[in-house]
Amino acid sequence: MTDFESFVSALRRRAARKPAHGAVRFSTGPAEESLTYAELDRAARSAAQWLRGRVATGDRVLVSCGPGTGFLRAFLGCLYAGAVPVPVPLPGGFGRQEARTTAIAADTGARLVLTDAAGLSAVERWLEGERTALAGITAAAVESAERAGDAEAWAEHTVEPDELCFLQYTSGSTGEPKGVMVPHGALVHNLRLMRDSHDWHGGMTWCSWLPAYHDMGLIAMMLAPLYLGGTAVLMSATEFLKRPVAWLRLIARHKADISCAPNFAYDLCARRLTEEQTAGLDLSHWRYACNGAEPVDAATLARFAERFAGAGFSPHSLLPGYGLAESTLYVSGTPVDEPPTVLRVDTGALAGGLVTEAESRSGGAVQELVSSGVVRGLDVRVVDADTGAVLPDGRVGEIWIRGDSVALGYWNRPEETERTFRAVTADGTGPFLRTGDLGALCDGHLYVTGRLKEMIIVHGRNLYPHDIERELRDLDPAFGDLPAAVFASCPGGSVAEEIVAVQEVHSRGVPAETLATLARTARARLAQRLGVRVGGVVLVKPGRIQRTTSGKIRRTLMRALFERAELIVLNEELSPELRAAFRTQGDAADATPGGRANGVGNSAGGVAVACGVGRDADEMRVLSVAEGGAWDPYALGRELEVRLGDPGDGRRAFSHRGSAQADRAEEFPADVCRELDALGLPRWFVPAPFGGELRSAEELSQLIRILARRDFTVALGHAKTYLGAVSVWLAGRSEQAGALAARVCEGAVVSLALTERAHGSDLLAGELRAERTAGGWRLDGEKWLINNAGRAELVCVLARAEPDGGSRGFSLFLVDKARLAPGTWRPLPRVPTHGVRGADISGVAFDGAELPADALVGAEGEGLEIVLKGFQVTRTLCSAMSLGMADHALRIATGFSRTHRLYGRPLAHLPHAARTLAEAYADLLAMEAASLVATRSVHTLTEELSAVSAVVKYLVPTLGDEVIGALRGLLGARAMLVEDFADGAFQKLERDHRIVGIFDGSTAVNLNSLINQFPVLARGYRKGLADRDGVTAAARLDGLPPELDHDRLTLYARAGVSVVQSLPEAVRRVKELAPPSVAERAVRLLALADEVHEELAAHRHSARAVPEAAFASASRYALVYAGAASLHLWLENRGGVVADSPLWHDVAWLDAVLARLLHRLTGTPDLDDADGPALDALLPALHTQHERGLLFSLLHCPLAEATGATSSTPADHPTLTASPKDAA
Repeated sequence: MTDFESFVSALRRRAARKPAHGAVRFSTGPAEESLTYAELDRAARSAAQWLRGRVATGDRVLVSCGPGTGFLRAFLGCLYAGAVPVPVPLPGGFGRQEARTTAIAADTGARLVLTDAAGLSAVERWLEGERTALAGITAAAVESAERAGDAEAWAEHTVEPDELCFLQYTSGSTGEPKGVMVPHGALVHNLRLMRDSHDWHGGMTWCSWLPAYHDMGLIAMMLAPLYLGGTAVLMSATEFLKRPVAWLRLIARHKADISCAPNFAYDLCARRLTEEQTAGLDLSHWRYACNGAEPVDAATLARFAERFAGAGFSPHSLLPGYGLAESTLYVSGTPVDEPPTVLRVDTGALAGGLVTEAESRSGGAVQELVSSGVVRGLDVRVVDADTGAVLPDGRVGEIWIRGDSVALGYWNRPEETERTFRAVTADGTGPFLRTGDLGALCDGHLYVTGRLKEMIIVHGRNLYPHDIERELRDLDPAFGDLPAAVFASCPGGSVAEEIVAVQEVHSRGVPAETLATLARTARARLAQRLGVRVGGVVLVKPGRIQRTTSGKIRRTLMRALFERAELIVLNEELSPELRAAFRTQGDAADATPGGRANGVGNSAGGVAVACGVGRDADEMRVLSVAEGGAWDPYALGRELEVRLGDPGDGRRAFSHRGSAQADRAEEFPADVCRELDALGLPRWFVPAPFGGELRSAEELSQLIRILARRDFTVALGHAKTYLGAVSVWLAGRSEQAGALAARVCEGAVVSLALTERAHGSDLLAGELRAERTAGGWRLDGEKWLINNAGRAELVCVLARAEPDGGSRGFSLFLVDKARLAPGTWRPLPRVPTHGVRGADISGVAFDGAELPADALVGAEGEGLEIVLKGFQVTRTLCSAMSLGMADHALRIATGFSRTHRLYGRPLAHLPHAARTLAEAYADLLAMEAASLVATRSVHTLTEELSAVSAVVKYLVPTLGDEVIGALRGLLGARAMLVEDFADGAFQKLERDHRIVGIFDGSTAVNLNSLINQFPVLARGYRKGLADRDGVTAAARLDGLPPELDHDRLTLYARAGVSVVQSLPEAVRRVKELAPPSVAERAVRLLALADEVHEELAAHRHSARAVPEAAFASASRYALVYAGAASLHLWLENRGGVVADSPLWHDVAWLDAVLARLLHRLTGTPDLDDADGPALDALLPALHTQHERGLLFSLLHCPLAEATGATSSTPADHPTLTASPKDAA
């Protein structure tokens, strides 16, 4: 026995001495979850007592929790129980991360996963999907353990310093992750090192977004404050990546002293955050801005210090450091209140392994090295990796460490443990930990120069990838602040290394020739700067550089992807040797701007692997962008436009003429759907976590919009597979979802069967029955008026499983027609319709159809709830169909008005015609504003979607009907022609568009849904409840929204609608930033919003007696939402990512949209033409977008039509253009 005080003992002492002191707070926007030391200690004792009945001392327990305090409580519960916690990410992220977690679980031999209540279903789905590989592992929620465990019965388990405390799996930047065995003594020693090196104490506050499974996040940001008696204030990493300013706001709000993050986080904040976002920030209390976990960039330090000096941030607070999991965490750090030490070194000398300060007047190349601070409490040597000789100051070698912070070794890897943890110097001193990192000691400071495994040796020169990556950033503005991955490749088995650089680049609208030139010149200029040959430069889209869970670039993996030809490239310039070794004829050399695979697909989680389906050569190669990169939701739409070609060319399968002919013949456009399947579009109906390409509702919305502007019948018939499958994505088991994903990727059609002939949309009255059998279920009954009922291979069927069960009496089943016995089902006759005449609308009847047990989707009795939650997503997406058809109608009318002459001049010159076009254009933009914000809200304001989806499903089709009706009046008789004008497209789209307001919930259904939520909408507005960060993320169009968390969907928006409830603040900002006319309209909108919410609060109704006035109020509320969405869009995007669009050169679009919405809200005629100037100012943008073949949109999207102004603009009609930069 020793007098060693373990972490648990220290924490118990803190809890006894200051039980009411705040231990941890977890922030989720405006709300915070907090625990005192007494509460945390009691929770840990309760969970530990429960755990002791299930695991033995030393057993490994995976700890996998979502955002909140659950992880810390579960981790401490394990320590209190004597178990060994193993932090891992919550399943449900990208496939590669989940596979990593599965490997960790198998490696540890864990029999239990401790999660939280919110994450339990995700963990269980993951375990179900991995039941073969992880047989026998069970899951439990820490909340249940705390309730069941008896805190008073718990007794502390005595531990020795060398006993295993926890397993920390490394992030694996140069190899596969390994489990580092951290003993109790090493943890305590490392915590004391940080305390003594930086004078940390219990009166301080820590603030962090780092994941709990990241060593810096766990040890420095969670365990250190608890060990010292301080307070840990936490937020989720997803929240930081989504809104980096939230991190800084949290630091300011809590006056935090300490916050650590990798270099990229500081760089992201310095580069991306606007003055408006950071206005009012006070960072003067932040004394310890620790920077580690990846190479520290001197330019980033300077940029961050300069950017936030106005917020009170001191450059002396920037504290670069060095550490690694194998040494628990901390090795060295910069002393507080001292500026970071930056050494300007001679690049040539550094390449030769010598750190020499460059002479001030030297003309040679210079590089800045940032000191990782000084070493205290550990023995750190710089050693020749080959000979073991200890090197003198200034010489670069491998960093070796020994001391009480060094871990025991790698779990289950004795040979690697011996090689890495038992190193001995040439003079016999040891054992040392070999870090694999390269560095030098100079004047007491440690400088880290790179990774031993990643170092590139060319002609005797040692080159470091991160240095070359920094050089790339400065080569061309196209590279901007995007990352690169540099590595060495040895072609053809040669020992000579070639430098290869994979660089992300913004490629939107960039011709292939330009990309080829960029790759070629980048290779030449990089070689010139380095003074050595560069073997290749590979250009890829943003988001393709692979990173570890802690953000480090996985250069070894990138090299493997390059050499296996599995990168999806935009263009590449390679040496003959590299091309001969790793490329075959026809590979990436002829890559297109859309990007194409030079192999079978992206092995790092790509669909070709996950869905088990190989890619055909003709499939589209557009990839969604990972978090943190540039975001372009129209990339898929533009690529699709190019692939499908000009719809005005009647020789094409997917042309306006072909669609009109199929409509007249009432034929389903099967050939067009097969063409879309061949292009790989079904992959975008499958979410990325299940192996598909879909990463945001916004992307799917734009795809649907592009299809609908060509032919609504095709859009409806093809994209309805997502509607059919969404219930499985939302609630299905992992195995069920994975199997369905594979089928959908192969082109299988999925339908959703809800309605019945006798009951229509009254789903609670449904009579189709599901009865339990010995082997599963039996279906009896009919579903009718079902889209794709005949074509579908699989059908999601809502069935009554409990005759008297009410809303909980319905279950949902995924029915595979091919698995049903003959005679137990039959298709019902096709139903002719007025619109979408070629659509496959019919039904299906079941007569004793036997289903296996695994056909059930979600839990028994949850069918109706699953369907209603799925509707919230699909109703939002329906707005894209209206946008596409309204675009087509406006394009027809604009083209006609510019070429048709009346009274000696073009129709577009006549005041009434010009006003009709302007009003239709403004209405279309209002529709788009509501749709854009609502679609991004699917991800950022998910809990509010029950109300938001009802708003847009009512409003956008309603305005679309009005737009198309007004344009019909402009076209006159031509609007009704079925052949001789515009291929009969206008009369078809007018008939088709009326369908949008009916399916997935009619206008009355959606207004009634809003009416049922009047009380919460009125209360939320009155109290000013709003997730302002969520609104900002919904309105900002320059970033990929976070992954949709289906578990956040609710049947009621319990706090109201943030977009509307943040309107007062938006109006205040508009008054400061916008011209007087716009500000005045914004103030009027706010006054009308107040009035509408007073109406909502005053309404009293029952489900059986809803007054007509309530429907009118709901309609006005939807208009207020559109106005608020428009204001938020303008505020968050002016001068930003949408600058390519002519609409963003001024505020005309917002002025006109507000004018139209106010006109509808007040219901008064504009007798004095007060709105005229605003509408007239919008016309130049309309004609510019028409002339240049652009989508009528707030975003920049070129279309495939051959539109040139020479053919559509009469000689005496002035061509209206925007600024020269739009010409591209």
